[in-house]
Amino acid sequence: MEPQKLSKTKRKARMHQLQAVGEALLALPVERLRWLALPRDLAQALAEARRLSGHFEAYRRQMQYVGRLLQPYELEPLQALVASLCPGGAVDAQCQREAERLAAEFLADESVVGELLSRFPEFDVPYWRQMRRAALKGLAAEPQDLLPRRRLVAALRDAIEATLVLTLPERSAVETDYDEEADDE
Repeated sequence: MEPQKLSKTKRKARMHQLQAVGEALLALPVERLRWLALPRDLAQALAEARRLSGHFEAYRRQMQYVGRLLQPYELEPLQALVASLCPGGAVDAQCQREAERLAAEFLADESVVGELLSRFPEFDVPYWRQMRRAALKGLAAEPQDLLPRRRLVAALRDAIEATLVLTLPERSAVETDYDEEADDE
């Protein structure tokens, strides 16, 4: 299948959309940017744009460069990924559900600690067992004290977020830029 050639208008609109994605990436907290497996040049360009935020023209040119670096990626999945990374987005909800599931399994059966050790190598077994005992003690208390369980879930969520790595969606060969030089031949 021959790649579809985009007109200059569509390429320009796409570049503006990519720059908007770059702006959204820049608006994310730095710790969330670490979740993305960004290429080194893109990470450096975003850091430089953060530094230039007070100089409008330099910032504008830097964001054009960021948009240029984002060209190899699919636009719609990239927009969805950035939206899911926003605080309160889909990634937050997914991490919370996973932490709740792991906490429930860990509270039900201490042998889950082996799975946790394989998934989180920095896992401190005595600390987590102590947190489990406190959560179980809180659940058995009259009235039920949920604070130790919430602490366990929060600690598991922090561990999940510390190991989270998301990849940027690569651009398909069907949607490529119009090559003016090739058209001249």
